[in-house]
Amino acid sequence: MTVDPGDEVILESAAYDDYQIHDYGSLDELRRVDLSRMHPLTGPVHVNGARPGDVLVAEVLGVEPLSGVAFSNILPGTPGLLGEVFPDGYRSTWYARGGIAESPQVPGVRIPAQPHVGTIGVAPSFELMRRWHERERPLYADGRAFAPDPRNALLRGLGEEAARVAARTQPPRENGGNMDINKLGPGSKVYFPVFVAGGLLSLGDHHLSAGDGECSFNAMEMDGRTWLRLRVIEDGMARHRITTPVVRPAPIVAQFGADRYLGFNGFCFDGDEQGIDPATDDQERNPGDPFRGGA
Repeated sequence: MTVDPGDEVILESAAYDDYQIHDYGSLDELRRVDLSRMHPLTGPVHVNGARPGDVLVAEVLGVEPLSGVAFSNILPGTPGLLGEVFPDGYRSTWYARGGIAESPQVPGVRIPAQPHVGTIGVAPSFELMRRWHERERPLYADGRAFAPDPRNALLRGLGEEAARVAARTQPPRENGGNMDINKLGPGSKVYFPVFVAGGLLSLGDHHLSAGDGECSFNAMEMDGRTWLRLRVIEDGMARHRITTPVVRPAPIVAQFGADRYLGFNGFCFDGDEQGIDPATDDQERNPGDPFRGGA
């Protein structure tokens, strides 16, 4: 897709697992997940006029589920604080109920939905990719970074060589990527350094909700739709000293039980008698028009 600065786009993407995990599946299904299919992204979006050295501003106008089904699973053998507690894995399926998420595997718990995109970024230059491979190569063996893998690297129109050397989405880098920031909901902005003409923004890995840091290696992973407005700051990297993505969080953040209380409203009546508030009602001054004035 090609757009002009100031245009708006709506991008829909599959869930992080590329629909390998299904509703009411088993633990065996988790063991069969092919990690080379993780994080299918939608894009890229070419923004006319964006040049290397500019900054691409992605303003998030809205994020919402597609199917309304999300999974928060602990995959067997994957890292995370809970991996040792659940070595065989763990499944939970969550359903979007308006602004609330509920799971039959976790009865009695209702989580405020805070839909957001987990993976979003721009395309790297060839020189930047070379630097990534050099610094990440020592981390491939123990899984702290993922090596290039041509299996399921579906880079339309770029050929087999691109699939062989293309960077994976893990870890996040100078171009963005798998940042997993739960405050990338509506109203947030991301300022991306531009490394190639057009910026070439892609996204995916939507979350229905997520904790801080994704300690179990999963959020509530869902398929989703993100609505963006894109604009360009000319020479923004030098002008604002931006070399990695800068995030302005969403202004509205879900509350997770910090301010839970019962509220009692006051009403201006007592039984069958309706009271008059002299501060807001001028009925006594306008007896002929009971609907004039008042609150």
